[in-house]
Amino acid sequence: MVILYEIMKIIFLILTILIAIFFLRGNYILPDETFTFYQKLLLPLFLVLCGIMLGYIIAQIMIAKGDESESPSRLYVKAFTIGLIIGIIGALLYIFFGQSS
Repeated sequence: MVILYEIMKIIFLILTILIAIFFLRGNYILPDETFTFYQKLLLPLFLVLCGIMLGYIIAQIMIAKGDESESPSRLYVKAFTIGLIIGIIGALLYIFFGQSS
């Protein structure tokens, strides 16, 4: 699980940069309809990834707290699940309430 989080951190960094560039300059490259479509597709996926990274932060806090009755791998799995749920809720909230047509 630690390796998965290390890979996810690298992906998160690269995607944050690429999505920022897309939102800043994508409307110059793509037509308006295509840009809007990609924007509505990318942001919920990015919110799920943000939730997973929030789970990583939760895992680090739980490990630092020092509960030695549970293994770090088990704490990572719990935090990953919590982060994934937070990310999916955030993406659903964006899809249903955040998009302006």
